[in-house]
Amino acid sequence: MIPSKKKSKEITQMLDNLYMDKLKGRITDNDYDKYYTRLQDQQEEVAVQLAELSDQQDNYHITAKYVITLTNQAYELFKSSEVEEKRQLIKLVLSNLKLKDKKLIYKAQKPFGLILDHAKRQNWCARQDSNLQPTESKPGTLSN
Repeated sequence: MIPSKKKSKEITQMLDNLYMDKLKGRITDNDYDKYYTRLQDQQEEVAVQLAELSDQQDNYHITAKYVITLTNQAYELFKSSEVEEKRQLIKLVLSNLKLKDKKLIYKAQKPFGLILDHAKRQNWCARQDSNLQPTESKPGTLSN
């Protein structure tokens, strides 16, 4: 189950209701202590899960930023690197390297394969623009 802020609020509301029940004498001190401890444990568990989720999200953004930076600077990085660093960059980006008839055959590692696929397509983002306004005035059109 994915924790949520909603779940945390629900537990807080249950704790408030439990306290009101205790004040009004609807439950015994023993029952209050038992339910309070249980709800506090749940609240702490949800807080830990939310913190872990936040860390994972931060790590995802860091990784995505790293991949984009590496992709944008790949040529310069490779060109200025020592042999061992070049080897590490190749391992990071490519796999199954083979030389066949003086042609390099490779498989790109994820997510670099997706980036290469999009780069090979000339119209990878070809779709009708949402702004259908004319770019310049033409005879028979309204101008702003």
